[in-house]
Amino acid sequence: MKKPGKESIAWNGPLWKILELHFLSHTHLRKLAEDVLVQDGLGLAHHRMAAFIFKYPGITAGELRKILQISNQALGTAITFLIKRGFVEQVTDPDDRRLRHLHLSTSGMAVFNATLGRQIDAIEQAALTAGPDAVRGFLSVAEILCADDSKQFISPLDENALSKLYKT
Repeated sequence: MKKPGKESIAWNGPLWKILELHFLSHTHLRKLAEDVLVQDGLGLAHHRMAAFIFKYPGITAGELRKILQISNQALGTAITFLIKRGFVEQVTDPDDRRLRHLHLSTSGMAVFNATLGRQIDAIEQAALTAGPDAVRGFLSVAEILCADDSKQFISPLDENALSKLYKT
């Protein structure tokens, strides 16, 4: 493995290009969400948490922490803020009172529908431009880069949904 250093990086090579484009595309997607989040005093940590609460209604804090690979303290601080502001609701598990299931409230759904919708629209336009083979390739690389602990939460590609995307 090469030691990091300016002289060991092929600045015009494909690996740098992937990293560079990751940084720049992430900045664009982040900005789309931040434009809405800032109106409610929310940040990107709240957004990431809400995205997975949105996808997995009833997820527990422990499951969310595993997905996001963050500490209990970081999770607790952000979730407490979201609950106090009325964006997230906790429901105590009737069978195990130690577990709290997280759900987006009506106001949480409105805010995060707006932010996630803006991001999905941008991704859809890029995917339509790039084509299905490029999307499959991107998904393969991105999934391999995910931490092993997070991979259990990744759904397989729905080929029917991908085909539907390209039928106009």
